[in-house]
Amino acid sequence: MDLFLQTRDPKTVAIFAIIVLWTVFWKGLALWHSSRRDNRIWFVILLIISTLGIMEIVYLFFVIKLKPNELFRNEKIEGKASDAGEPTMSAPCIRTLLSGRPPDLFSSFRNFAALPTDGTVIGAL
Repeated sequence: MDLFLQTRDPKTVAIFAIIVLWTVFWKGLALWHSSRRDNRIWFVILLIISTLGIMEIVYLFFVIKLKPNELFRNEKIEGKASDAGEPTMSAPCIRTLLSGRPPDLFSSFRNFAALPTDGTVIGAL
């Protein structure tokens, strides 16, 4: 490391340090939130892939839809990682793949509003 600091321009070292701090900050925050929500898949993805904080920011603000004032809350997230949004028939499958938990079919069928049809299924085809 000493050789790196001696042979590089101080501006380059400062820019490098700022990039490292930026990346570590967003990666740490995103990993913390994904582990608090039991999002194992997102945790592994965020841990392995390095995008200079871009993927971490997308996860925090667009996937789990946090607001800036919610970034540093220390409360435990109750329930499952799949509790966000309204359930649909395909949501339990996707949530099962992402969270590793069993599908919540009860909520899906409870919120499913089938359209009324006349006759039989064969007649509708």
